[in-house]
Amino acid sequence: DTHIRFYADGSYTWWAHGSEEMQYRSEPTEHPVYFLASRGVALYLQGVLCGKVLVYSPDRIVLEGDLRYAHDPREARDSDDYLGLVSERYIEVAPPHVTGPGDLEIHAAIFAKRRFVVRDIEQIQ
Repeated sequence: DTHIRFYADGSYTWWAHGSEEMQYRSEPTEHPVYFLASRGVALYLQGVLCGKVLVYSPDRIVLEGDLRYAHDPREARDSDDYLGLVSERYIEVAPPHVTGPGDLEIHAAIFAKRRFVVRDIEQIQ
């Protein structure tokens, strides 16, 4: 399982689930970026995205915090920011003890073949 954090300059980092140590940092690129997980692997996402990114997992994508565009296309007509989230099974919003209190902003096109779910919604205040 892997955590991915996006940054407004177009870079991103990733690290193994259960580890606090960053394993990889990518420099910004003008080319589309694809994250393709293997079967049985969950991807945990958050951050501010700049550029075109597609995230695919055959099993599970977990949103751990805001996923916002650096240049919101609703406000910046020439924005190239785009995030696609695709899972053959589940896309879920992590529980409030992970995401923090309040609403999340999620800028993405989302396709979950089985279910898009918000965990522990009754705890949200």
